[in-house]
Amino acid sequence: MASKKILEMKSKCRFCRIGAGEVHFDYDRILMETEDHFAVTSVGGFIEGWTLLCTKRHVLNLSSDYRNAAFQKFAGQVANAVSDCYGNFVVFEHGVNRSESLTGCGTDHAHMHLVPFSGDFAKIAIEFDPERDWVIASSQDIERMASGQEYLMMANSLEDLSSSAYVSIVDQPKSQFFRKVLASHVGLAAQSDYRLYPFAERARHTSDRLAAMVLEQHSAVA
Repeated sequence: MASKKILEMKSKCRFCRIGAGEVHFDYDRILMETEDHFAVTSVGGFIEGWTLLCTKRHVLNLSSDYRNAAFQKFAGQVANAVSDCYGNFVVFEHGVNRSESLTGCGTDHAHMHLVPFSGDFAKIAIEFDPERDWVIASSQDIERMASGQEYLMMANSLEDLSSSAYVSIVDQPKSQFFRKVLASHVGLAAQSDYRLYPFAERARHTSDRLAAMVLEQHSAVA
């Protein structure tokens, strides 16, 4: 039986509530799901198509999921929907390891970002913070590499994530690192904080468009 503390944490967690079907905003509806994971539009997504792939269990990061075949399959299905709607996209994770971490800006539930973007995102992120050290590795090795430490991980595509992801172990946490990289690149540096700038209408449009795409894909298979 789950402890009282864990149950209280889950009751406060936005992603746990969404995963359980407790939707309070129309853009929070689940777009795709399996027994263990779900996809949802990102609040604060200043780029249309910004999607999150989340766990249903309440954990802090995805380090153990990257070696899971079911997760890999689901990620591919979500990626197909995003790419069919929006074309090329990049992926990244702020791998936190403690509640209220600055690395995740207080988002204490594992999720990966899929963001429509054309170009070398890894190069842009490296240039954004030239003092940060990066290594190229497979996402399947991240749990061993991080060894309980916080990490940043990014790739220019889902395929690159499993073969040539860029990983940085976090020594000095910075809030919303990848969001700031993207916001700076597209001229929205002052609006990078999702708590202050939720871009709700853009999130709704993304949710509507992806939901329609998923329905179309399911109909084609059927």
